[in-house]
Amino acid sequence: MNIIVMEPPERLPITLEDVKEHVAIEIDDDDRQLELKIRAVVRSLDPPDGRLGRAMITQTLRYSLPGNPPDRIRLPYPPVQLISEINYFNESDVEMPIDPLIYLLKNEQDPAYLVLKSGKSWPTDFSDNDPFPFKINFVAGFGDRPENVPEDIRLGIMMEVADLYLLRENILVGQTVSENKFTRRIYDNYIWKHLDQGQELGKKCWWHCAGR
Repeated sequence: MNIIVMEPPERLPITLEDVKEHVAIEIDDDDRQLELKIRAVVRSLDPPDGRLGRAMITQTLRYSLPGNPPDRIRLPYPPVQLISEINYFNESDVEMPIDPLIYLLKNEQDPAYLVLKSGKSWPTDFSDNDPFPFKINFVAGFGDRPENVPEDIRLGIMMEVADLYLLRENILVGQTVSENKFTRRIYDNYIWKHLDQGQELGKKCWWHCAGR
């Protein structure tokens, strides 16, 4: 999928204090390592190729498609707040704007769709030098603040960060590790509720995608 982040989120969906409270850490010695792990987990979930299949904190994405796009386009990484602009590269390789009056954003449902209005049409003079000349810039995410992100997602992130903090090595020698069944249910329930609504990952929970 041809997605790039045009404007990244201004903050993370969880804070250092959230994680320290979750893991019951009272000292500051490991703050730098915890912050590194928070960023790593969030990057693995967020666009441009995150396994969550959704945008968390508000960000601007660009979705590039081949020429001659369909009349109805499913937008990746919901929830979609608005479309900033749509441009395309014409046969002269000049980037041209597309009139916003010819299309609609249907974001009442999830995932959202970009829909061409009845009687309207996309341009036909697409560049042959760009395999993806049709560019949709849109704003996605649950909101600007961490508390806008669903609690089950935030809890899942904290659990993953805690795993990375408590089990720091790739191979454990002489130790038995058992799966937290409650944690698995949180991931699975979230996926059934959200990810199966048109996302490429289908009903696979991010726990499975993490190779656990």
